[in-house]
Amino acid sequence: MHDEFADFNDIFEPGDEHFFEFEHFEDGGGANRQELVSLQKSIETFVEKPININAIKEEEILVA
Repeated sequence: MHDEFADFNDIFEPGDEHFFEFEHFEDGGGANRQELVSLQKSIETFVEKPININAIKEEEILVA
């Protein structure tokens, strides 16, 4: 890992699992990471907008 996550290279061994939250990536990082964060937020808005407009309930959403 690089940048502010470089310390993880010393803490975790190859094959170890660590689960990140989206918020871990929102602040800092380079232009590529910020572009991915922006894209993710755009996708979330694209998906959530018709759900909110049409008052679709969570249990009505088919998750594949």
